Formats: sequence, C-alpha cells, structure tokens
Amino acid sequence: MIGREKEIAILNESLHSNRAEMIAIYGRRRIGKTYLVEEFYKQENINMVSLIGQSNANMQIQLNNAKHRLFDEKGIDIDNAKNWSDIFYAIQEYHQQINSSYKYFVLFIDELPWIATAKSGFIGALSYSWNSYFEKYSNVTFVLCGSSASWMIKKVIEERGGLHQRITRQIPLYPFNLKESEAYLKKQGFLYLSRKEIVDLYIVLGGVAQYLSFLNPQKSISENINQLCFTVGGGLKNEFQTLFMALFGKNTIHQQIIKYIGSAKKRLFLASEIATKFNVKIEKIYLTLDELEMAGFVSQQNMYGRKRRDRRYMLTDSFCAFYLKWMENIPKNELLENENYWQFINSSQNWISWSGNSFESVCHKHILDIKKALGISGVRTQTSYWQEIGTEDKQGTQIDMLIQRADKTVMIVEIKYHNQPFSISKSYAQNLNHKIERFRQKDKKHNSIMLVMLTTYGLKSNSYSNIVNRQIDMNIFFE
Repeated sequence: MIGREKEIAILNESLHSNRAEMIAIYGRRRIGKTYLVEEFYKQENINMVSLIGQSNANMQIQLNNAKHRLFDEKGIDIDNAKNWSDIFYAIQEYHQQINSSYKYFVLFIDELPWIATAKSGFIGALSYSWNSYFEKYSNVTFVLCGSSASWMIKKVIEERGGLHQRITRQIPLYPFNLKESEAYLKKQGFLYLSRKEIVDLYIVLGGVAQYLSFLNPQKSISENINQLCFTVGGGLKNEFQTLFMALFGKNTIHQQIIKYIGSAKKRLFLASEIATKFNVKIEKIYLTLDELEMAGFVSQQNMYGRKRRDRRYMLTDSFCAFYLKWMENIPKNELLENENYWQFINSSQNWISWSGNSFESVCHKHILDIKKALGISGVRTQTSYWQEIGTEDKQGTQIDMLIQRADKTVMIVEIKYHNQPFSISKSYAQNLNHKIERFRQKDKKHNSIMLVMLTTYGLKSNSYSNIVNRQIDMNIFFE
C-alpha cells in the first residue's frame, strides 16, 4: 500500500489492543477510505462483516442491501429483518457462532452518513448493540467510515447519545502528498515521469487516489488530462457536481461559496465578505466554512500581525480550483470540435500564470517538507500571508509565504514556478528589496529577516542571486 503509514499504524495498534475498538475514518470522496480498510483487514484470522450505504436511498433500500450483503458474503439469512435492531442482532448471533474460529472480528460500516438518516434508527441500534454486547469482546473492532467529515465529527465523534465517548480512535484521511503521489504513479506504470510533470499533475488532480487511478500509463500526462477533463463523458467531467451532491446534498450553499471564492480574482476572503455576498447571517457562513474546511476544500490563512478574527479563507482543493478556472464554462460543442482542448490551455500564458499561483498553494500544503529542508523542523513556527494595500502614492506589495519562527526570525519565502532554473533580474531584485523593506517598516516585532527562494529547478547564480539567504527547489517535496 502506498503511503498511509500513520493510518496503518493506528489500525494495527487497535487490532492488537486488549479492548474492543470503535474507529471513525473520514475523508473526502474517492480519497481511499474503503481501499485502506479492506486492504488492511485482508489478513488471516480476521473475519470482516461489512455494510455499505447507498446514496439517496431510503431506509427500506438500505435494509434490503444489508440483508443481501450479509447473506451473500456470510450466509446470514435474515430475510424477515424489519429494522436495524434486527440486523445488528443477527450480526451478534453470527459473531457468537464464529468467534472461536477467528482471532479478530471486524464490522465495517462504509458511508455511514448515507445509512444513518434522521429517522432510520441506525445510530440507536448500533450504539445499543455495541453497549450491550460487542464492547465486552476485546477481539472486536467496529470501523465507521464516511465521506462527510462534518457529519462524522458531529454525529459520531462528538455524539452525545448512545455513542458518547465510544469512539476509541479517529483517522482523518487526506490526499497523497507529492512523494506519495510519485510512488503511486510509479506503481501504476508511470516509471519515467519528471518531477515537474508530477507537480503539474498535482496542480490539476491533487493527491486524490482514485483520480490518479484513472490515469493510463500508455498515454502522456497531457493526453490523460485531456481525456479525463476535456472530452464529453470524460471520467472527471461531472466530478465537481457529483462531489458536492454526495457530501452536502441538494440546494446547499457549500457549492455556491466554493464557486465564489474559486472564481474571483483575489484569493483570500473574510467570512464577512462571503456573508455579504450571499446575504446570509455570519453564523451560518462560519458553520458552512467549518464544514468545507473539515472536508478539505478550504483552509484558514493567518494574516501576519493581524488578530484571529482577521483570518482569511481560501480555496485549497486542487481539482475544484482547476475545474472552476478551466472546465466549468466550456460549451459541449467546443469539446466536440477540438479533440485536444487541453493543449490550447496548457500552452497559454493564462495557464502559466495560473499554475504559478497554484504552485504556491501546493507549497503551503507541504510546509513540513519546507521546514525540514530549511533545518527548522524542531522550531515552533507559524506560517502566514502579509499584504500592504497600495495607494495612489504608494505601490502595494504582498508576501505569499511568511514563516515566523519562535527565535524571532521571519523567513520570507518567494515561490517561482518555471521550466528552467530561475534567474533574478535587476528589476526583480529591486522588487524583492522593496518588499522586504516595506515589511521591515511595518513589522512591530522587529524580527530578523531571511529571504528564501523556492523554485522548481533552483536558482541561477548571477550578480543578484546573493540577496537570497537560502534556496530550495521542488525536489524537497519528494525526499
């Protein structure tokens, strides 16, 4: 299995503990939750029973699905089961029959939010079965899985009813990082990709495991992106709508907010700005933004020198950002007329500019790698943005990554995404000096300042490169 070392360690520790375990796993659609569970528990001496939720299905359909699955996989005949209590009682009886034959018993409930609807009685039946029977067996593990992170946290982990404090471990599952993506692609047959190509692909698809599994190693990365995203019927052509429907249902404001912050020219938004845009109370906007953040679509960004309430929100999901910029508004007839539509985009100046900004977002997601490369892994830090608004008399400036260290040092990180080693020109050096000087004048903490260049292929040595204190390149993300 590629990556997931921490998650596997948690599952392994729970399997060999001396108590019954109830584990909550959550992460966005297609991130690899089901694969992780099924692969890990595919071991000798483990008997795993699984129930799988169906999207937009009523209670009777969910019950019928459970009956058929239990009979087909385990021979449990419960055709007369009328509710979830009957289902769980049948699973208890099955456990009693096979308990002496297996060292471990696992009940895997996949897409729990789809099964446990408001009037289904599922959570009540689950909690009663656990509290009255399964909790007594140290060889038992319940794995509760869901794509809706906010639902899993509120309805399971923080639940105040029968499941209160019953979750023994929780595993939030995130997209692959660049190093894991490289390993996954090699396993898929992409043996000779350059790291720049992998970063290009990451900017489009992120590290979502199933998106990467759609790629065909017999085609180039460019051909794959075109096939998946820019052909009628492509594998990811309708993914944006499907993703939000699966996580948040119909007629919610979640998708509207993502479209707003993902389509605007600026990147950072106050919650109050979003509330004004949609004429919605600020409390609802905060709740929605929390749910989007839990799902990995947005993140909060610190503004250097500002209070917590001044934090901004930005879109951080790679595929959503790519979709809104390049896929959303393409007419079907254009795709039918142009078989290689992606080539028009990929060679444009707009793409070069946009991908440079997107690379900054990728770097923020890999801040631990950056700290390691700079030798400050053990130093407490806070990463933030800094901006000075321009006026008629004064040029504005901004710093997209600023690492504030506990030792009163601030590292200003300049990020450049180019196809060759980056060369600092005279005008760019002047711009950097201006930026640093403006920050120094505004910095009330009087920190020591270091300039760091983070580029794709390194920094070309010239008469201006000596203004840089440290330089690192994209290879740090793969080490």
